[in-house]
Amino acid sequence: LSSATKTVLGCNSHIYALQEVNASYWIKKKIEQTLRKVDYEAQWAHTPIRPNVGGDRANSALTTASFVNKTIKHTDIAANDQDEVVTQLRDTARWKELVVPTSSGSPIFIVCLYCYSGANQDSALMKLNENLLALASTRMYMFRKIPHFICCDANVVLLKSDTLSNMSNNPNFSNLFPFVC
Repeated sequence: LSSATKTVLGCNSHIYALQEVNASYWIKKKIEQTLRKVDYEAQWAHTPIRPNVGGDRANSALTTASFVNKTIKHTDIAANDQDEVVTQLRDTARWKELVVPTSSGSPIFIVCLYCYSGANQDSALMKLNENLLALASTRMYMFRKIPHFICCDANVVLLKSDTLSNMSNNPNFSNLFPFVC
């Protein structure tokens, strides 16, 4: 994982959004050590407490993260937010939000969001995805005057998702890249 982390960081981006990170406490510490050597820091999504089966090394949790260059000022405004929408998003461990300033000083949100794989074939997963996307959309609406850049793997075909279809038909949303399944 360390060499993969170094390869990704070779792309010279200021912020990286990672999805489906399956890392135990010790692997996260190893990643953080690698990042420090190249002036980045990890911003991990909240990981819900899960039963500790097989000791801490075996207690990994699927989560999302952002790797941020230390020269970029950023704020995690949701870290201690007790809003119901934020709490629900945070507790999924599938959402991480940072606020960063643009070169002009205006803030933008950088959000990493990943939905549930297999939702196209599983109605229960599709329902979870729709809820997750709706929560993220609601969160964006709370700060509608501030642009949001969402790095998202929706794991669904656009036409099968009512939420994504509604978002794509709304003039307040833009899709920079096509939805790919």
